[in-house]
Amino acid sequence: MALIFEAEEDTPYVKLSEEGEIHIEGRSMPENVTVFYDPVLEWVKEYAKNPAPATRVTIFFVYTNSCSFKCINTLLNELKAIQNKSKVTVDWYFEEDDTSMKETGEDMQKLVDLPFSIYAKPVKKKTGERIKVRNTITGKISRITQKYWDLIVRNGHKKDFEIMDDKK
Repeated sequence: MALIFEAEEDTPYVKLSEEGEIHIEGRSMPENVTVFYDPVLEWVKEYAKNPAPATRVTIFFVYTNSCSFKCINTLLNELKAIQNKSKVTVDWYFEEDDTSMKETGEDMQKLVDLPFSIYAKPVKKKTGERIKVRNTITGKISRITQKYWDLIVRNGHKKDFEIMDDKK
């Protein structure tokens, strides 16, 4: 049976299917990493009993904390145990200008003994576009670039800002 979690502010989109697709994408910094990842790890343990002939793991994090990294490492090590029953491959994606996520993928690659590929995804550049925001903590209103807004969101501070309508 497939398991799907929709992405939320601090948790990634997760899709696990019996056909051998394991897809995890987004920000991974859940408040309680065990509560979030335990069902994923349990699904993988069940899947390992009767895996598809090929298992493809796709991971694309825009941010991950160290606790999530450990859970992904555990997940991949569970899959390592089924290599004799299923051809397991891992595709790690990162935004082309995010050296931190690239290095995180390289670190993961060193830790797991699985066929592992790392790919850069192009980032759509947003130049000149500005957004009017209000800091909900200080009340200060500013105009910031789209690139700066993306950084705020990536670092988990979206909740500290309110996007304002320029027409008001």
